[in-house]
Amino acid sequence: MAKKTYIYAVIEHDETFEDGNSIEFDDWFDISDDRVRFIAEKAAEFDHGNRDGWECKWPLTYRIWDTDGLLLGTYSVDIEAVPEFFASRVSEEIGVK
Repeated sequence: MAKKTYIYAVIEHDETFEDGNSIEFDDWFDISDDRVRFIAEKAAEFDHGNRDGWECKWPLTYRIWDTDGLLLGTYSVDIEAVPEFFASRVSEEIGVK
């Protein structure tokens, strides 16, 4: 199945059409508001994991284009923090009364 490329930019960073700011989906991918929102979410996931996105102040605004330069939409993408808890022993007072 062929792939279709979409271009994205993070508005707060004043990025434009730069190589590497693209994301690919199978050709069956139809363009609807839900699908373009999905592209924005996947672009944010990629940036967070691969482009120091964890250092950004979220939410970020993503603008999505097709490869012909047609603007498909602008979306605010936020990240949900999932707390994790870790315990470590700080004293050896086991069995002390």
